[in-house]
Amino acid sequence: KFEKAPKLISKIISMIIFLIALLIILDYFDVAISPIIATLEVGGLAVGLALQNTLSNFFSGLHLLSDQAIKVGDFVELEGKSISGFVDDSPYSIKDIINSNKDEKELPLIEQNNNNDGFFNHRLQIEKEYLQSLSLKVKIELTQSKKVKKVEKNITIYRPGISEYVNYIEDSFRQMKYILTNKERTDAKGKKGKELEDIFLRYWRERDPTPNTSLNELMEEYYIRVNYVNEYFNRSWKEGWETDFGMIYILFGPPDQIQRSNPDGSNTSVYQVWYYNRINKQYVFKDQNGFGDYRLDSPFIGSNY
Repeated sequence: KFEKAPKLISKIISMIIFLIALLIILDYFDVAISPIIATLEVGGLAVGLALQNTLSNFFSGLHLLSDQAIKVGDFVELEGKSISGFVDDSPYSIKDIINSNKDEKELPLIEQNNNNDGFFNHRLQIEKEYLQSLSLKVKIELTQSKKVKKVEKNITIYRPGISEYVNYIEDSFRQMKYILTNKERTDAKGKKGKELEDIFLRYWRERDPTPNTSLNELMEEYYIRVNYVNEYFNRSWKEGWETDFGMIYILFGPPDQIQRSNPDGSNTSVYQVWYYNRINKQYVFKDQNGFGDYRLDSPFIGSNY
């Protein structure tokens, strides 16, 4: 909570009130204050010009502090192996839990720094074994004044040969559905955590067109397409990769030509036709309800789908 201004702001406000009171008292006793004000203005201008960048940064930060109330859990930031944020001056506790394919464990605190304005910075110790997985989930729980704030953050570990668009193994594995064989689906059924990650990596190794290089070109292209359709074909009820547009784009890439039909008096349906000249195929999509829910006009039957 934020019941009073931070100490720095309180001191500045006190100084301003003191100066105004001093000027009023001097004016009451008929002391000429115009020369004093002029002197302050000239001096202030000189200092302001000399410290323009410093003051700009200072007052920008001051504005951020004073513009809105600081509440429990506000500005909780996870960066590297440290957690930082703002709290008030009452006792608080922070619980940090890391979840990988191995297990779930509370992270030990190795350094704690606090200042008088309520800013804290905690350094955490993450064991090397947890960095072997492709993805981690860190849960942060801050408790203060009987209020609890929870934050979760997914962390992707970069490894050579793995696409940068692979962020979470379970999601990335589900997105492989268009190229998996029936046997591969059966073998992976019910697998989670480390087992699923091993299967995911093995399936992509078997599809690597250049196994002697660090880059799996097929994986990279596949997840670039997944990322594209999730951005451009997303619907409120499903992700882009799950739509018929997304499926065809992931499998065959961008079409060579798109033809759109407009409704007329005899036909109120809206269609899109995607032409793939290089493979001599075309796919017809029909808007099912007038809200952009395009689906294949005839079922798609592929060798692995």
